[in-house]
Amino acid sequence: LQHYLNSSISWTGDNLAQIPQLTSMPPVDDQGIHKTRFLPWSYYLNVCTHSYSMAWWDWSRWEREIDWMAMRGVNLPLMLTGQEYIWIKTFEQFGLKN
Repeated sequence: LQHYLNSSISWTGDNLAQIPQLTSMPPVDDQGIHKTRFLPWSYYLNVCTHSYSMAWWDWSRWEREIDWMAMRGVNLPLMLTGQEYIWIKTFEQFGLKN
């Protein structure tokens, strides 16, 4: 989108109006676009985001965020969903009860 169609998807809005019809798409170089990062991991999100924003998202909003992360190469998003279950099971192994 960004490099071949001059379009983007962002938190503040999308710029997709310039995308041509499928029959008139620009040619894409067989080599594609290669980017190298200094570190192997691209960390994303913080604990506040889950409570303040993501708690209210529906599936379509999650799909949009997952697409956004994929387009930007995010490979280590913070996911707190389900962590409480792990804590409970760990504490139970130490004899603590709910």
